[in-house]
Amino acid sequence: MRRYLKRGEKEKAYMQEMRLKTDNSPGASWDRDLIRGKTESLYLYHSSKWAGRLAELLHYKPVYFSVYKDNELQALLLGFIEPMRISSLLRMRNNFVWYGQPVYFTEDGREVHAFLAHSLNDFIKTNRLRLSRGEWAVSYKDLLPEEWRMKPWATLKIDLAPGIDFLFSSLKHSARKELRKADDAGIEVRMIENIEQLREYYGFACRCAKRYNKKMFGFKDFLTMWKFFRDWGHFETFVAFHSGRMISGLSVWGDKYNVSEIGSFQSEECFNMKWGGPDAVKWQAIKWSKSVGVRSFDLGGVNPLPGTKKEGGIRRFKEKWSGKEYQYLMVSS
Repeated sequence: MRRYLKRGEKEKAYMQEMRLKTDNSPGASWDRDLIRGKTESLYLYHSSKWAGRLAELLHYKPVYFSVYKDNELQALLLGFIEPMRISSLLRMRNNFVWYGQPVYFTEDGREVHAFLAHSLNDFIKTNRLRLSRGEWAVSYKDLLPEEWRMKPWATLKIDLAPGIDFLFSSLKHSARKELRKADDAGIEVRMIENIEQLREYYGFACRCAKRYNKKMFGFKDFLTMWKFFRDWGHFETFVAFHSGRMISGLSVWGDKYNVSEIGSFQSEECFNMKWGGPDAVKWQAIKWSKSVGVRSFDLGGVNPLPGTKKEGGIRRFKEKWSGKEYQYLMVSS
């Protein structure tokens, strides 16, 4: 076996019984099969809906990986080949990426992760690709190829099983204080209901992003989320208003069981006046998620060991919502 994978004799024998299937399109049952498996991230990231959005938005080419043993499904992973850009012509290699941790269907995921790491590395080498990013479970890091780099990362998740009163009481004092400030300031939070409202909100988001030099990808970025995710999972946007003016906003996306926050924006006025807009929209997003049966609310990525003041501030803001930390690895080659 290849020396870049550390595995025992049992894993070697198990891997010999497995086979990998690669396709450019999903099978009829792909999206249904996904949610039968196990993963520590969103099922959304391996769905045909995610593939459709990235193909339309960024022209990524999807590759659907299925692992079988004796015709029994063992794992699924959706990867992408990025189109060649001018900056990559000198090295003449396309990037290969995947989002979210693999979805697997076995009680013990070690053997199938070993096979998947071996197979993905072979696919990357055979097709002269460069692994630009992927996610991997910390517990299976010893199975990764030696030439892959690993960066520890983490997220905070809120378990939405308890009642809403318990969830509120679990918030740290700083979060409850900001929510009271938002209430005292007369902040009203509304959910975007149609494309016209989404377009108006995008204009507000662009103005906020310009203030702190955040790159935007055009309204098509939001439009493709609305188009692809809402019929299979979720994409919703919550906006805080003060005296009829937009002051803060937050979107969430995900599958039927788990959602993650994305795209937080705040106006300069809201920041200076300390109205608590970002807290108001986050709490509304959490309450909405519970109301539609979502099981967990992902507060988004944080550095487990913050190296900058900004990273430390992001982590503190998210920690006050009392989510449980889950660490994982960002991998590249």
